[in-house]
Amino acid sequence: MSTKTANIYIENFVNNILSIRNLYHPSVKMCIPVKAQAYGHGAVRMAVEALAAGVEYLAVATAEEGAELRANNIRCPILLLSIAGKEEIDAVVDNELTSFVHSKEYAVLLAQSAKKQNTRAHVHIKIDTGMGRIGCPPDQTSSLAAFIDSCKELCLDGVCTHLSVSDTLDDSDKHFTQNQIKLFTNAVNSIVSLGIEPGIIHCSNSGAVFLHPDSCFNMIRPGIAAYGYYPNPIIAQYMQSKYPDFTGLKPVMELCSKISQIKTIEKGQPVSYGRTWVSESNTTIATIPMGYADGLHRSFSPGICVSINGKKYPIIGRICMDQCMADLGNDDSINEGDTVIFFGPNSNCLTADDFAAAAKTISYEVLTSIGQRVKRIYV
Repeated sequence: MSTKTANIYIENFVNNILSIRNLYHPSVKMCIPVKAQAYGHGAVRMAVEALAAGVEYLAVATAEEGAELRANNIRCPILLLSIAGKEEIDAVVDNELTSFVHSKEYAVLLAQSAKKQNTRAHVHIKIDTGMGRIGCPPDQTSSLAAFIDSCKELCLDGVCTHLSVSDTLDDSDKHFTQNQIKLFTNAVNSIVSLGIEPGIIHCSNSGAVFLHPDSCFNMIRPGIAAYGYYPNPIIAQYMQSKYPDFTGLKPVMELCSKISQIKTIEKGQPVSYGRTWVSESNTTIATIPMGYADGLHRSFSPGICVSINGKKYPIIGRICMDQCMADLGNDDSINEGDTVIFFGPNSNCLTADDFAAAAKTISYEVLTSIGQRVKRIYV
């Protein structure tokens, strides 16, 4: 049995989906991204649970991720959020993935593959309204829509964009987001003016779901929020003040291991590589088989604590590839084999946000970094 586990609380996942859903009219559809192994939680299982909770769409980042879902009998619409390479186009069409299209040239590749496979490729036009990543310029939207509409091998199912700073309360960021929404709305209207049905219209990511409800159109795309974290911690406070009845988000993953060894060391003795931590007094050290190869980045230490039997103990010294160490002080109630909780939904342990703060990063990176040798257990 693995000593490294990530307990995935399905009830919390469903709670998050339903809590977000209740903020909007029942007619608004929901797309849950399950890319990057569902933010580290396991793509196939989370896809199944999302659909069981009433989610209409899923989203992936690569053709391979989409193919994995199809191979596991996931039949709902699956959005491909990234641009596929030419060598992946046939797989995109064969697996009936709904591809984002940013140019006529890319649309032609999809149409050619669809013709070869005697089918139609379903697409959403991706518009770059300020993210600067992928998408066509807003003023080219109507011509791209007309081209897609003229191709019998293509089916326009939707139009979308991505909001880059929708998760902050800064006035300039709010203004920038509102301008993105305006540019997007105008681009959609340019399609409608041609008599072309735009299909599903969506741009609302986790930040916009909470701070910009006017961006919902007819589908929302909450990513990190579905897994229990706000894209910005300030949103939690904002939601509590504005929507007292909102039940809040619950972290879905609990990262655990077990103590492999306990030893007493003397004052002045260093621990781990580089001798960056030296004991200031006689103390007890617990070695835990979890390291940076499992996603426990070296940058987490110093700064994080782990929970053992309901009490917090600091991780000391440099985190190793496969192990880390905690200072137990004079606590003699801890035994080898006891469970160690790194982060999770329980109030007596840290969260992925706490780990992210220690490393000056975001919860997304913490969750998606958890390695595959950490066994996922669905609770």
